[in-house]
Amino acid sequence: KLMAGVRFETATQSLTYKEQNASASAAPVTQKAPSSYLLPALSLKFTPSNQNVWWLTASKTISRPNFKELAPFEYIEFFAGEIASGNPSLKNGINYNFDARYEFYPSPSELISVGAFFKYLDSPIERINIAASSGRKVSYVNVTAATLAGVEVELRKDLNFLSFNERTKMSAGLNASY
Repeated sequence: KLMAGVRFETATQSLTYKEQNASASAAPVTQKAPSSYLLPALSLKFTPSNQNVWWLTASKTISRPNFKELAPFEYIEFFAGEIASGNPSLKNGINYNFDARYEFYPSPSELISVGAFFKYLDSPIERINIAASSGRKVSYVNVTAATLAGVEVELRKDLNFLSFNERTKMSAGLNASY
């Protein structure tokens, strides 16, 4: 089974604030970041039997900076009391995602799955340390690129033998990735 799709997404992320050193009567600054993206996805599912399923998927997604990463003012982080400052010049990151997975179903309600994933991140947002005379200060920047790869295992076991009546269904699950 081949499933293909494409999503067109358009959005405007805006932030309105007053400059830290501006007077109380100064007008607020509004920054708008309009963006439009064509986001394709492709998935190939091969099912040689009811118990065995193979998947290959690829997709393009975006990641936007959140308020804390974007807002150009200093605040104190709850954890460790460090000073953080947003960066209003951050831009959206583009993510290219690839996955391969094998699923085995010992019964209709049980699963053993092993997968591998790879992501190429174009302009991801990274947290950086800034030299400061007192304490620790952090901010955020777009870096050129990053990669992420790993494996994932998922298990789901039917525990109906522990049930006290036929209407109760019990199962246990485990999901781990490296």
